[in-house]
Amino acid sequence: VIGSEKDKDRIPGIDITLSEGDTWMFAGHQVLVMETPGHTSGHVCYYFPGSGAIFTGDTLFSLSCGKLFEGTPQQMYSSLQKIVALPDETKVYCGHEYTL
Repeated sequence: VIGSEKDKDRIPGIDITLSEGDTWMFAGHQVLVMETPGHTSGHVCYYFPGSGAIFTGDTLFSLSCGKLFEGTPQQMYSSLQKIVALPDETKVYCGHEYTL
């Protein structure tokens, strides 16, 4: 199980931990880890630079950002700024949608 270094003690089964700026290979694609606290303190997004895609989980939904369970508004703003800084053509894949 792959997860955030910050979540290793609270999520059972994480055996590979990742932090901001780490890269790893998934199905032949390079993945860049982006720490995006706000929704939770250990939240991360996975950016695939070669494919121009980011998987945001609960950081960003199609119509809003995730609810702040553990983070602050400032943390969420900083996290969203990281996503906005990606190339305009980046495809965004969120985890699910509550705002419809």
